[in-house]
Amino acid sequence: MSVELKRTCASADEARRLAAAVSVDDPLHVSVVAEGEALLVRVAAASAGSVRATLDDLLACLAAAEGAARAPGPSARRP
Repeated sequence: MSVELKRTCASADEARRLAAAVSVDDPLHVSVVAEGEALLVRVAAASAGSVRATLDDLLACLAAAEGAARAPGPSARRP
């Protein structure tokens, strides 16, 4: 079973940064690539449960990366 998700980002640079932030070490089962302003996520596994578990983990990491990207930099936090 396989699933492909596509998310449009604000810019190609944002898509590249998010793809790099959530890059995985198992390219046979998971692929995260930036194509222009799109972030493409592909997951393949033997069962729907495995695909779901992988997507849950990957989407949580993506949400954290997006939150970190929106956080103010160190100079903005100084009093």
